Amino acid sequence: MKKCFITIFIFSISFSSSAQINRIQKAWAFYTISFPGREQTDLDGKKIKPQPVTERFIYFETNYKNKPKVDSVFYNTFLFTGTIDSIKEKKLTVGINAATGRPIIITPKKGNHLWMISLQQGNDKPVLPEQVRKIVLKCKLGSTIIKQVMTNEVQLSVPDRY
Repeated sequence: MKKCFITIFIFSISFSSSAQINRIQKAWAFYTISFPGREQTDLDGKKIKPQPVTERFIYFETNYKNKPKVDSVFYNTFLFTGTIDSIKEKKLTVGINAATGRPIIITPKKGNHLWMISLQQGNDKPVLPEQVRKIVLKCKLGSTIIKQVMTNEVQLSVPDRY
């Protein structure tokens, strides 16, 4: 009886230790703010000031090999939709940090995969970057449901166009 119990115990430890848990290793949130071309005029000839365009995207590194399924992305309480793409580069230059002027480079660990989600906000009132307190990414990695919380996003510089 003892031998049977010991054998079962050893098998259960070996199987549980070899199981790899799919999870998000790291996640980064970024945004850019740009202004469309010229001032436009309405039918009465009044100038309409162009509204800023904010583009948001999230990069995340995971040990999961297949394409994750993004369930939802919330900025505070506002729902965003997005499209996910695989990043094949071993060393990715995301852009220039607007606050420091330094390039932001992401290098995933060996064996991990890097993904990018391009976000689009619904019809709600636009979420301004200074209003963002909490970003919640919910996705499925295989049968595992993952919830990743981020508390800040980094503004990237946009090249000036003349």
